[in-house]
Amino acid sequence: MGMNKITRLPIFDCHFHIISKNYPLESNNGYLPDEFSINDYYERVYGYTLKGGAV
Repeated sequence: MGMNKITRLPIFDCHFHIISKNYPLESNNGYLPDEFSINDYYERVYGYTLKGGAV
């Protein structure tokens, strides 16, 4: 996959969640998100020029 313009820009991810069964959540109006690990996050942002973020 070739790099496009956005993957070359420095990115600050201003909001994301790590969701783990080690820290159970309560459903909100019946919704309960799937687990999302730090490794899942790394896979999601692979190829971007990530410069920082807020967890």
